[in-house]
Amino acid sequence: CLLASHSTPFLALPSDQDAPLYVYARRTKEGTACEAFDADEIHDLDQIVSELGFDRGELLTTVALFLVVEGIHDLVVLDRLFGELRAARIALLPMEGLANYQAVLDSDALWRYTTAEVALCTDKFELELLKEVVTSPKKAKELRKSDAPQETKILAKLLGTAERNRKRVYLLGHSGDDLIDALDERVIQQMFPAYPGHEEARRLWGQEMEAGAKAAQKKAFYERSFQIPAGVDGYAKLAEAHAEAGVRPAALKAIVDAAIALTRGEVPEAVLATAPYGT
Repeated sequence: CLLASHSTPFLALPSDQDAPLYVYARRTKEGTACEAFDADEIHDLDQIVSELGFDRGELLTTVALFLVVEGIHDLVVLDRLFGELRAARIALLPMEGLANYQAVLDSDALWRYTTAEVALCTDKFELELLKEVVTSPKKAKELRKSDAPQETKILAKLLGTAERNRKRVYLLGHSGDDLIDALDERVIQQMFPAYPGHEEARRLWGQEMEAGAKAAQKKAFYERSFQIPAGVDGYAKLAEAHAEAGVRPAALKAIVDAAIALTRGEVPEAVLATAPYGT
């Protein structure tokens, strides 16, 4: 048994199957009270955080990697299906719109007050194309002005920004157009029988775009056409359905495995790294 007072490193111990049992001990009018708690959920336990004397800055030291995802839908699905993210001390940060990824690179908190690495996760991820962008400023400039997907152009811009600011970020993702494309179509169809499958849904959406629809309207189109709710609750239910079926989509599993490898100092082939600090 180890007793620690105000020691954040103890909160960052591995939380795998051999994880320690954390017990919060405090004085009460009746005597001493002991309460078990989950260190992975410490950010949610406001009373304990306050009484232990920790602030949010200290708790940042328990994070090994910030995995920045496109939106709250991605966060809900990944958090529900992949508990190993918490065990690996990976914090999910949702961005509503890829343009907001710029804020990540400009955030002093992520660079000056924590040693955690930062990885950006997107849809429409094209590894080979982005590798060319990293090694060729000219290629990056051409890509930003091309008709490539908006996600790809913004990633090209971010790579340039990271290099200029001498900051290291990791890029990873899946090749689908949206989160729905990375989920298991059989599970989706079980919940929403009107869903025709990924290939046919993409074809119908393509027709919609040719008629003038914008990329941001995709979830609304899927709700209207296939009765898949566009809100977070709908995706939470999809995540729950995957969990109950024991299905962990391969595309998302690959992202999670790559993120965990980054916390061990490894850079998988499916991940693109910008220039490291100080180079």
